[in-house]
Amino acid sequence: MAGVTVRAGRFTAQATGEDGRYVVWWPGPAFARNPDRESGPRLMLRYDIILRNGTIIADAQPSRPR
Repeated sequence: MAGVTVRAGRFTAQATGEDGRYVVWWPGPAFARNPDRESGPRLMLRYDIILRNGTIIADAQPSRPR
């Protein structure tokens, strides 16, 4: 992985990656308010992963490091 683009509502943040990890920050929330209080807040993050060969994996699902 060379980098990641995180989309959080109207905010977009980019970060470089190293050893499959990245750190990114944006000045906004990660969850949208959900009028249906029973289901709780709705995550509004979308991830695009940029591989070293330039390939972009759109809407990738992140996983925790092991």
